[in-house]
Amino acid sequence: MRKLLLPLLFILPAIAFARSYDTSHLPYSDAPRERRTAVAVSALTEEGILQGYPDGTFRPQTLVNRAEFLKIAMKLAPEALPAVDTGCFPDIDPAAWYAPFVCAAKRDGIVSGDELAGIDSSLWRFHPERTVNYVEAVKMLTGVLGIPLVPSDSSEWYQTYLLTAETQHIGLPDARADQMLRRGEVAELAASFLAYTRGDLPALRAAQSGQTSSASSVSSVSSVSSASSLSSLSSFSSSSSSSSSSVAIDPLTDYSTTPAFLRLGTTSNIIGAIKIFNTMEPFLVEDITVNFSGATDSVDQVRIYASADGRYLGGASQDSSNPSSYKLHLSSGILTVPKSTEVSAYARAVLSPYKSGGISGETVNVSSFAVEGVGGWSNRRYSQTSTDTFSTSQTARSTFTSITNAGAATDSLVAGTQRTLGSFLFRGGTGDGSAELRILGLEIEAGISGGVTLSNVKLGVDGSSARFDCSVAGSTITCASLSSTFGDIEGTRTVTLYGDIALASGSSHGGVQLSLTPGTISSPGSITWTDGTSTFRWVPFDDTVLQGTYFSS
Repeated sequence: MRKLLLPLLFILPAIAFARSYDTSHLPYSDAPRERRTAVAVSALTEEGILQGYPDGTFRPQTLVNRAEFLKIAMKLAPEALPAVDTGCFPDIDPAAWYAPFVCAAKRDGIVSGDELAGIDSSLWRFHPERTVNYVEAVKMLTGVLGIPLVPSDSSEWYQTYLLTAETQHIGLPDARADQMLRRGEVAELAASFLAYTRGDLPALRAAQSGQTSSASSVSSVSSVSSASSLSSLSSFSSSSSSSSSSVAIDPLTDYSTTPAFLRLGTTSNIIGAIKIFNTMEPFLVEDITVNFSGATDSVDQVRIYASADGRYLGGASQDSSNPSSYKLHLSSGILTVPKSTEVSAYARAVLSPYKSGGISGETVNVSSFAVEGVGGWSNRRYSQTSTDTFSTSQTARSTFTSITNAGAATDSLVAGTQRTLGSFLFRGGTGDGSAELRILGLEIEAGISGGVTLSNVKLGVDGSSARFDCSVAGSTITCASLSSTFGDIEGTRTVTLYGDIALASGSSHGGVQLSLTPGTISSPGSITWTDGTSTFRWVPFDDTVLQGTYFSS
């Protein structure tokens, strides 16, 4: 894993108490009373997977339809939800809030619609309004989380799913295959499947039965309530709290922390990171809070990982009373900081799809991290906030993935008409079915030396013989108001500048090199582009990679 440059966060004593992980923290006026359900609802609420209604209720007895359930299921996996075309079923409105989840599930083979004999599969329907039944829910969960199926001798297709849930002890007790599920039952089922994939099922069952966390075999540190159980705590590393091979690991390989465009409907690059260090005693982290500089409507969840091994610590959910704050509550022993040893963690933002809460052009900036927990030897409360500077990014429906020189590093400069001045290869992708990725205009800097004169500059693109007239003023070439013929990026597009080159009489050392300026959020660069909703004037690339061929005579 690439090493991160992280601010150092020292843990100091605090008077305020951090909340403990139990059902008393359920933020619902009608929280379930049955402990098994309440623990499941609490766990999924902490993860940001379940939310209540605007009136503060959870409504555990309300039936759940197929669209609602599939959104919950798709949010269980720590991997990003790739953006897809949202017109995947005849009965799915591409603009509906659930369309990205349903269509991603269809693409991944999790759902296929109702099979109709003799009818083309493109006409099969999903029926998002139907109440989800037990076997449908189990089938979706096994598909989303990649749980191996237990073979069944039955001729009924659904028996293998029921047998898998029963064998792994993650199903609903005594549930019928056709039983319609309510919100409380969905919470129990989803929490069980999620805990199983993380190797955390014993801890979940212990909590649901009313036992303390010390009954769990998942954590190497089972309890911090007595000094006798802490004698070897200082020798633990941040990765020792779970040794299960099924622990979720960060699936992304981009560890950059520089300003970027965050494509809606995906999981972002790293938006911030911390190092936790305590010289006084071992420290068990209970809460990690990520605070943003303002409300972040596009951020559905903040996922936090241990830097040492990419281990998934959990999803921080939005504070209902403070929309710019996301808090993750950790079960005992999930993240342990040995005495005088640095342990670091980093955060990624899960962006809501466009038309499902995601907003194009929103600024995303972490203002601080806060960590709270308890000392391993003294049970003393610790709390501290890091206010280091973190990079500022921006949301978009589409993004460029790279912009590079499409020609040779160097070439010969030859006078004449419509000579190639430079070429750039643009790569990128759109985030939803109606999004665009289109260059609207370019302001290119031409480095000219040795008495070279440029004129009659035109822009061309691969796949078309047409040319677009650009203007030249001093060393700046401006190609404004590009039409879709020249500006649309569909995966890749090569943009080439041509011009008339004249060399000064007697000059033998002329040179020309085109370059693009990336710009920043607050300072416009060379490229003006749109995602179909917002217009942007910067790209998140180093200016050293935005230089074209150097032509010299």
